[in-house]
Amino acid sequence: MGTRVGLPGTGDTGRLAGARLAWFSDALVGVVATLLIADLVGHLADLPSQAAGDPDAVVSVWIGEHVWFVPAHLLSFVVLYFAWRRHREIFRHLKGVDRTQLWLNAGFLATLCLFPFATSLVARSQASEPAMLVFLVTAAATLVWLILLLVTSRRSGLILDDRPEVMGPLTLYVAGPLVAVLAGVGIVLVGSWLQLPPVGLVAIVVIVLLNLALLGVMNRRLGRSPATQPSGADLAIDGSH
Repeated sequence: MGTRVGLPGTGDTGRLAGARLAWFSDALVGVVATLLIADLVGHLADLPSQAAGDPDAVVSVWIGEHVWFVPAHLLSFVVLYFAWRRHREIFRHLKGVDRTQLWLNAGFLATLCLFPFATSLVARSQASEPAMLVFLVTAAATLVWLILLLVTSRRSGLILDDRPEVMGPLTLYVAGPLVAVLAGVGIVLVGSWLQLPPVGLVAIVVIVLLNLALLGVMNRRLGRSPATQPSGADLAIDGSH
């Protein structure tokens, strides 16, 4: 078991430390999402010259020049949102954190910060196979950090309720988006081998739709009952007591 991290002088055993780690992570997710939007907004600067002074041509010019930015950013936002939801759900079930959780969470945030770069790469390359693989490897690494965070938390005795009927649905919920991302990797690799031209776009559509399909299934398995949301979990995140 790792060394429990608490706050000196407060008598805290790690729950408030876990809440502060969750708050910091939420803030960084917000920064990453902002950078994704900033990338889109940044391309509006040269529109007047491209549209040759015709206001009605602004939208058509932007779409014509940046059409791939829309599916790329949609894909990135979907994966980012699903990763954040799984991160939040894990912390709802923690009664504290230790140094292992700190490092695993740092790894999660480090790969998360690569999303704006990977997204821009996909958009600028028109979802080419190498760019899609860079994005999907980044997304897969981000989700793997979350699985490791959950597994090590259980082994360290940091889960509020580690009964099988709780951990089973929670594990499936956390691992679900990784299935969609790995399916995207398979589509890109097979499509590249068969030399199918729109393989990047197909992978984007499949990942988005599969994540949305898994959302309903996993939410039903996870449920909203006290059995899958321990009574002390909200306290650990909200820090209101």
